[in-house]
Amino acid sequence: MMKSYMRSHLRDSLKTLLYLVAFSVAVTLIFSGSNQCYPNEDYIDGEWIVTGYYYSSMLGIPVTILAISCFALPVLEFSFFKKRRNLDCAYALPISRREMGIVHYLTGLLLLVIPYTCSYLINFLLMLRYPGAFDYRLLFEHYILCMLLGICIYSVYVFVFNEANSTGDGVWFIILWTFVFYLIARALFGISYYDNLSEMGISFMALNGFTASYMDIIDGDRVALTADIWENTKGMIYISLWLVLGILSMIGHYLTFGKRPAQHTEEVSDSWFGYRVMIPIYAVCGMVLWQDIGAWLIVEVIAVVGYMIYRKGLHLKKSDWILLVVFPVIAYIMTTVTALLYWN
Repeated sequence: MMKSYMRSHLRDSLKTLLYLVAFSVAVTLIFSGSNQCYPNEDYIDGEWIVTGYYYSSMLGIPVTILAISCFALPVLEFSFFKKRRNLDCAYALPISRREMGIVHYLTGLLLLVIPYTCSYLINFLLMLRYPGAFDYRLLFEHYILCMLLGICIYSVYVFVFNEANSTGDGVWFIILWTFVFYLIARALFGISYYDNLSEMGISFMALNGFTASYMDIIDGDRVALTADIWENTKGMIYISLWLVLGILSMIGHYLTFGKRPAQHTEEVSDSWFGYRVMIPIYAVCGMVLWQDIGAWLIVEVIAVVGYMIYRKGLHLKKSDWILLVVFPVIAYIMTTVTALLYWN
């Protein structure tokens, strides 16, 4: 039955795939086609004279499409399961919930990889217009690494989206997970040498880190040494963080999809991978970063709004109010400890 459901769902997703491919190709043709070569002008004897040309591989275009897809496809594939009336129909089919989750995950994976590959291929063909302008030796390596990283990010977003009980909460979970590691690193290390390293926590910055360094080499600005890329982008940390999270998320999705009772759908999302943990992390880290009473009050107000979204109303639980009081205390302790460690 899983094969039949897979064929049926792929048929239903074919139009979406065609739209995504057409969009990816069009964006690549427009932006890469007009920006891979531009003149270098110098002001000489009272007029601007073209003295040479700059070449850019514009690898950021297919990678941007990949990053957007990582965010959008979990919502596109799994928002169907966030309505009770849809679940009644879906769970009546002669297929297990786990198999249903696998089918939707794999379909989203195809919708992720195929448009990205088409965009990358078109971008490569556009690069061929300028013989000798680019170093192609690391192009395939960049394509594979970004695709691997994209799959890991997509897997994390699939898992956290499905931990929510509604589409809106699922989107918020994705947004919160996008920046949480960056915020934690900034709170721990502050604005220092480690600030660049903290960017590893933002999913799209991980993709951007790879792409920027590969473009330096492919565009001919540096010698083609893979080791140089890993050193300059902290690539091993990028790939390790998201690879581990991606693998754990794949396992988590396989084990937990469909386990939550259908009657919880559209109710409060009480998962430990959502508001319950994210609001305290964001509030405390925000206070550590902005060490000012006025800023702390703003953070507290934002946290209250967050709890209102969490509880789907103005009525907050007693535990929520207790945490709102505790946040400044934890932030003060963290600030004091990090200051002592820094000065010592």
